[in-house]
Amino acid sequence: ISVLGVPVSSLVAGLRFKQRSYGALLIGSRRSRVFQPGELRLLLAISHQISVTLENRFLHQEAERHHERLETLHHVGAALSATFDPDVQLQTLRTELKELLGAKNFSLTYQDPATGDLETVLSFESSPEEEELEDKGLLQYVFETRTSLWIAYNLLGRSRLLGIPSVDSRIRTW
Repeated sequence: ISVLGVPVSSLVAGLRFKQRSYGALLIGSRRSRVFQPGELRLLLAISHQISVTLENRFLHQEAERHHERLETLHHVGAALSATFDPDVQLQTLRTELKELLGAKNFSLTYQDPATGDLETVLSFESSPEEEELEDKGLLQYVFETRTSLWIAYNLLGRSRLLGIPSVDSRIRTW
């Protein structure tokens, strides 16, 4: 390796722990030299310690996110149990889901067991001027198959594969 024409000797150790890669640690010298085996072992030991620290930070952040989700679920459950007024429950659900999931669009749809008709009882959009997002094709699929549906990308293509005839093109994930 050379930097601006000046030869550089370097050692590089990957920052990995289990199945995760966090980056690399590079040690360099502006003069050409041969690093000794002890220097390589030291670099590997230091990179391992850094990797463990990064893994611990990652796991701590994951634990904090999980704890926050559990707290929110407890809060939502307590708020919904505090009243039997469906309007208050729906408003609580709307507020909590918007905060919990950072959702820009949300709707709650009921299916009439006698007729099979779908009725959206609560929804919110990312801005007041936006038209309500409502996709009966996706909702009908969920009601008919009695399964949850999660599509993280290529919603239109994946919906077609499931046999869902139409999907609101403004919806990106489901």
